[in-house]
Amino acid sequence: MVSVIKAYDVMADQLIGRYESLTFEQVHQDLLPWLPIKPAKILDVGSGSGRDSKKLAELGYDVVSVEPAENMIGWAKRHNNHKRISWIQDSLPKLRKVKERHQRFDLILLSAVMMHIPPVEREESFETLCELLKGKGLLYFSTSNRVVGDLRKFYEVSAEELNVIAKNFSLDCLEQKECLDRFNRNNASWTVSIFRKKCP
Repeated sequence: MVSVIKAYDVMADQLIGRYESLTFEQVHQDLLPWLPIKPAKILDVGSGSGRDSKKLAELGYDVVSVEPAENMIGWAKRHNNHKRISWIQDSLPKLRKVKERHQRFDLILLSAVMMHIPPVEREESFETLCELLKGKGLLYFSTSNRVVGDLRKFYEVSAEELNVIAKNFSLDCLEQKECLDRFNRNNASWTVSIFRKKCP
């Protein structure tokens, strides 16, 4: 079976065209009210084409942009680079290279990422994310219910599962809502979940 990372490398041109056809504001309008007060550090995990990282940098945030697929991050560096962005090729559940920087973040963004994480790796992924999050920092997830027929591997992920794991790591759920698919695909919807880390 083709790995998820390899699938994104193979499909990079197709997926980048799709990602770049929408703006950050169109995709993440539910995140806008929750953006932290500047100055702040943001970690964009699974950053794809770098669209979101670039917009956040333009808004004045310092961004660490993480993408495991070589072709995706290579394109992002060439086309969506910004002086406020640090690019890292890394992946969950461990994010070893990110942790080596010894930084903590006010917001961690995971857009369309968790459905690629096998269920057996989700607890460890949450542990890693919480380790990287500042006290009162926010975790933002967007997850899809759609299983697509391409090379990428999708796993079912429910809002209920995220809530249970988040509670185990002392995260408070601030908002959870269903959203329409921005590409108007049939039988596709998204769930946005926002969690806050308790101090310290």
